[in-house]
Amino acid sequence: LAMPRGLVCHVMWAPGAYLVPRDDGRLLVGATVEDAGFDVRVTARGLGTLLDAALSALPALGNLAVAETWAGIRPGTPDGLPYLGESSLSGYVVATGHYRNGILLAPVTAQAIADILEGRSRPDLAPFSPQRAEGRPAAGLPRAAESEETYAAIAKESA
Repeated sequence: LAMPRGLVCHVMWAPGAYLVPRDDGRLLVGATVEDAGFDVRVTARGLGTLLDAALSALPALGNLAVAETWAGIRPGTPDGLPYLGESSLSGYVVATGHYRNGILLAPVTAQAIADILEGRSRPDLAPFSPQRAEGRPAAGLPRAAESEETYAAIAKESA
């Protein structure tokens, strides 16, 4: 939302939404959880739900203009735990599937991955093993070819 400076000065939590004032004068209202696969279109239902929650918390927002909308993808796993650790493919380390908590878990994830790459001892990551997903395609996607040659070709192209 485009808001006058000073209307909201701190992060606010409300049932169904949070409000985050930005330095540029915008107010971020978030966030929905919709199982939409890879569709990143903003839905009327999602926007309405967020605006209703924001207005319930702070009715003064009612006359503000919607400055921008966006939607993102939250990569998750079927069991809700991220994939962290060495993959079954030699030389590949995985850190993905944190769902809504990627930013929150970034420091501990980075440390775990750095420990793996540097060969340092680390806490037991077995519950987060990427191997627990082997043999299952990602939700909504056709099964990708999983071979050393495929990954080697990708690595070569990106080098």
